[in-house]
Amino acid sequence: MKELILRHYIATRKRGQITDYTSLDDFRGKLEEEIKEMEDADIHDHTIDGDFVQEAMDVVGVIFNMLHHFGYDVEAEFRYNVEHQENRI
Repeated sequence: MKELILRHYIATRKRGQITDYTSLDDFRGKLEEEIKEMEDADIHDHTIDGDFVQEAMDVVGVIFNMLHHFGYDVEAEFRYNVEHQENRI
């Protein structure tokens, strides 16, 4: 998973969407944009289609990029979150 997170981050930087100056507010704005696109994706008969899934993954990508950008180990943080959820059962 770490490799995929890093590949996604590098590709996003190469596209110019992340720079050394990208702020938390920049990431929040991008997250809001991607959530809006996810909300606008078609949902038919309570099932999701490929567009919705792609937009949902864009949301995940922004969050992963944001955490990575600010020095967090995304995989470790996600593992911690999973364990936290399991401990709540």
